[in-house]
Amino acid sequence: PTTYPYGTTSYNKGATVWHSLRGYMGDSLFYATMRTFFNDYAFTSVDAYQLRDALSTISGVDLTPFFDFHVLQPGFVHYHIDSVTVDGNNATLSIHQTSVGTDAVARAHRIPVTFFSPTFDKHKVWLHFDGADTTATFQLPFQAAFAILDYDKEISDACTLEEIVLSNTLPKTLPLTHCKLKAIEKGTGNSHIFVSHHWAEPSHDLVPEGIVRFANRYWVVAGQWSEGSQLQGHFQYSRCTGTSGAGYLDAGFFEEAESLDSMRLMYRYNASYPWQAVSSNHGSNNYEDYFTTDNLVPGEYTLAVVDPTRVGIDNSNETEYEFKIYPNPATNHITITPTHYENAYKAAVYTTEGRRVYRSRKIQDSGVLQLNLPAGTYIMQILDADGKTLHQEKIILQ
Repeated sequence: PTTYPYGTTSYNKGATVWHSLRGYMGDSLFYATMRTFFNDYAFTSVDAYQLRDALSTISGVDLTPFFDFHVLQPGFVHYHIDSVTVDGNNATLSIHQTSVGTDAVARAHRIPVTFFSPTFDKHKVWLHFDGADTTATFQLPFQAAFAILDYDKEISDACTLEEIVLSNTLPKTLPLTHCKLKAIEKGTGNSHIFVSHHWAEPSHDLVPEGIVRFANRYWVVAGQWSEGSQLQGHFQYSRCTGTSGAGYLDAGFFEEAESLDSMRLMYRYNASYPWQAVSSNHGSNNYEDYFTTDNLVPGEYTLAVVDPTRVGIDNSNETEYEFKIYPNPATNHITITPTHYENAYKAAVYTTEGRRVYRSRKIQDSGVLQLNLPAGTYIMQILDADGKTLHQEKIILQ
């Protein structure tokens, strides 16, 4: 509106939209188009519609879908990787799109995805699609361990990303993603971790009983844990301005009448898995602090307000059982060593789509599994005699 031409939204979002248009078109076409535009329209004024039409004509790219969503209405587009399936050097990626601050759905997407190998080789691809969802397969120069959306920060979406290397046991604060990481056990090397903070409510098709509501944001944690390491994750909550810059992160999510005892830190590996409460502790401040889990694993985390009396919600803060699974990556032989569990247990292995491909017999103390599975990324679960999950971890077979 004409009453707010010099507000921070005009400046900040204007800059991010131009940056996103550059990523959408690609550097060569974007800069060539802008040079021609500045020459053709020097000393004149244009509105958003004239700008759209001029850039479309000069570039030969129809920019109507981009302008319709990013320029002519409020809100941000939001992307989420539902799953990554690896078959040798082929990786199949499923992505879902939502919107933040608007009910509209963006069209004609062009988004960058960077695949990482277990040794951190990188390969970036550009994904083109229309609509809300897509699945695409890419042939890579290596076997992918995980994928990161917009690693080089080339588009304006509702997500902030931070990358960190844990080389000692000192805690590291990640202000852009409102969390802290710490290596309780450093292991044999450095842990290279990526955390993305999604400014959108997580999908919740598979929800356990007792959930009252989810927070309007969530985290995705990916990367490589060094062998023998144990990582601690601290996830921030805030319903006040505080001193950390969190600034009403969770306004409306949990109210003053609700105590922190009715909140849980929730986890799932990806969108194919149900959300489940994970063992965690929280700070004493009812307004701003962290939920802390001592067994950080790859996957998705969010906060939820729960009804503690309902079935299916773990109302305890008991210590999670620890199991060391190594080597990882591995060939076909993997060793499981419990560190705080003395009863018999079983191991199950699932594909990233949730299909079980291996189940062991009962194991007492340490056990060596011969999996004989194709190379790829899998999820290993450790189960007690009643089938309750004690531990879950991503494994890579080479």
